Amino acid sequence: PFYADTASVYTIHNLAFQGIFGHRVLEIAGIKAHTKDPDGGSIARRADGTPKGTLREPAAMDLIISCIPARTAKEEVAAIAWASGQMLKSGITFSTDSWVEPGMAALYKSAHESGALQVDMNISHLVTPESWREDSDRILSDRTLFDEIESINASSVKFLADGALSSGTAALLQPYDDQPNFSGITIWSNLRGARFNRYVSKR
Repeated sequence: PFYADTASVYTIHNLAFQGIFGHRVLEIAGIKAHTKDPDGGSIARRADGTPKGTLREPAAMDLIISCIPARTAKEEVAAIAWASGQMLKSGITFSTDSWVEPGMAALYKSAHESGALQVDMNISHLVTPESWREDSDRILSDRTLFDEIESINASSVKFLADGALSSGTAALLQPYDDQPNFSGITIWSNLRGARFNRYVSKR
């Protein structure tokens, strides 16, 4: 019903593991019956293969989110200022951003230097199986941005081994009851994970 009756709105699961999109949004992004599920994500479909409007996991949602014009650095810093201000109003003085992508570390430094960032932060850099080697080199460089900033810790990383139970994509030993041919999504293979661990342990 959501897909059939809604033209262009969308909503994202509060943990960012699932998005529900209107049919016009799917059309703009070019998501059709023949669109393949991206690695690490899935597109909910009807019996004939047409998309229902639900995209699971960031890899699938990025098919649409990548079509949205990127915010400017000024807009991003303003968003950090607003969010950290809301935290302070609730008595929160420390927060974690566990999904820091390329370019975001520099934004946090800019927010700190301008006074826009009003709480202490731990930022965790996202590492993906497709670009883990490049990710690792970038993260090591980004960490040096905060060598002289005590209020921001940038020493941790985040990687997603599989999907999430909240969106019905966690990797299970048995198929899901409502999806008899689906037992979840594995994002990192054991081999890639082992290579990543060996690489970073030597740095």
